[in-house]
Amino acid sequence: MTVYRVEMPSPVVSGDPHNDTIYGFDHVPWLGAEAAAIVLPIAAGRDLVLERSFATWLALRGIRAFVMPLPYQHERGAGARRDVLRREGGLEDLLAFFRQAVLDTERVRQWLVQAQGGAGGAGGAGRHLARQPGGGARLRPRSGLRRGGAAARRGRSGPRVIWHGSRETRRLKERLLEAGHDLASVRAALRPVDPLSWARPERGRGLLMLNATRDEVFPRRSTERLLAAWGPEARIVWFPGDHYSVALFLPVALEQVASHLRAQLLERR
Repeated sequence: MTVYRVEMPSPVVSGDPHNDTIYGFDHVPWLGAEAAAIVLPIAAGRDLVLERSFATWLALRGIRAFVMPLPYQHERGAGARRDVLRREGGLEDLLAFFRQAVLDTERVRQWLVQAQGGAGGAGGAGRHLARQPGGGARLRPRSGLRRGGAAARRGRSGPRVIWHGSRETRRLKERLLEAGHDLASVRAALRPVDPLSWARPERGRGLLMLNATRDEVFPRRSTERLLAAWGPEARIVWFPGDHYSVALFLPVALEQVASHLRAQLLERR
C-alpha cells in the first residue's frame, strides 16, 4: 500500500482559503484496485487515526480508500477554527457545513473516477507524498464509486441526534435553544440533510449499517427506524456495548465492512 496526500479546490467558496481546499489521504493497494471507497471522518473527531486505520484495512484488502476531512475540520479549520458541533454558529452554518461536505465528497468521487480511469494513475489534481508506483491501478468507471456498496457506521435522524443532548452535540443544542429553536424548527430546517429524508427502499440495496446495542448517541430505536426506511435489502450488524466501548470490536467491524465492500463492488460484477 502507498499513501498519497492529495489536495484539490472545493466546489464551494466559503471565503476561508483553508476550508476552500479539500485535502485527503489516498490509500492505494500496491497491486492496484478496481474499486474505491471514500472514508468520511467523525464530525467531532480530534484526529484521523481511526479513519486512516480504516482506510489502511481496506487498502490491504484490495480496495482503494480516500480519507477526506470534512469542512472546517483539522487543517481545513486552521483559519476560522470553527467546529460546527461544538462552537459558534447556528442552523445556517450547520446547513452550509452539510452542503459543502456533500459537494466535496462528490468532487473527490469524480477525482477518483478520473484518476483511476485514465492513464497516469492518480493524475495531476493532487500533491503526492510519493510517486505513483507502476503508473497506478485502473478503476472501471462503473465501479462502486457510482452505485452500491455504501457502508454507514451508524444511523439516526439528524435533528434527534442534536436534540438528544449527547456530549458531542450538547453545545450545539444550547446555542440553538438560545436562538429560540425547538426540535420542530430544527427538524424543519435540517430536513434537506436528514438521513431519513433520503432513505428509500430503492436506495437501500448494498447498504451496510453498524451500531452498538446500547449506543447512547445513536439509540437502537432510532437506528432501527432508519434501517426500516432503507428497505429490506439494507442490513445491519449489531455489536454489544455503548458508543465508546464498542471500539473493542473495531477489528471485527473493519473486516465486516471490507468484506461487504468487496462483495458489493467486486464480486457482483
